Amino acid sequence: MSPTPKLPTIDELKHEVLEVLANDYEDLEQLRDLLGKVPSQRLREALWELIQEGLVECLRPSRTALHPVSNPNPSELATYWFALTEEGERRLEPSSQP
Repeated sequence: MSPTPKLPTIDELKHEVLEVLANDYEDLEQLRDLLGKVPSQRLREALWELIQEGLVECLRPSRTALHPVSNPNPSELATYWFALTEEGERRLEPSSQP
């Protein structure tokens, strides 16, 4: 029997989410696909923390564009697209790494 893969800590997962969003806007399904075997609830928790910390913003799609969501709701994460905020971009800069 092979060992169960170790799940990333919430901080490791948050950093991985930031790295994925550095490349492009993504929705929850795309994040799940790109991050691999992360439980959905754990990904939602990490994403919501990043939103609350001001590192990720929620966007709502319309027919022609994505529009910022001023008061995102955690129960609606599956309906949003996500992007890094300026602070999220700064957090990924090499000079801000510990």
